[in-house]
Amino acid sequence: MKTNLKIKGKLSEKNAKDGKILWLDVSDEDWQQIGDMLDRIFNHKIWETKNQEMIEAIGTTKKDIAQSFVTEGKIGDRKVFEPPINTQYLLVN
Repeated sequence: MKTNLKIKGKLSEKNAKDGKILWLDVSDEDWQQIGDMLDRIFNHKIWETKNQEMIEAIGTTKKDIAQSFVTEGKIGDRKVFEPPINTQYLLVN
């Protein structure tokens, strides 16, 4: 959401850094795009996995492990799924 609004020039770096993401005028079109991005996240095939290693990576409390898994599709150095849930995946129409 932050990246999308920054790309459009609607969110300043300062407000982004301060966590003031919704301290701006968000148009209906912006909300639609944000909704589409959330749909892409929630409808990703990763949430249907039965692979125990992947389930543990999703549920880990260690931010760096979970973040690498979701945004890069990796557990450690090993690629385990495609496409990762990253900015490129979310912004594709």
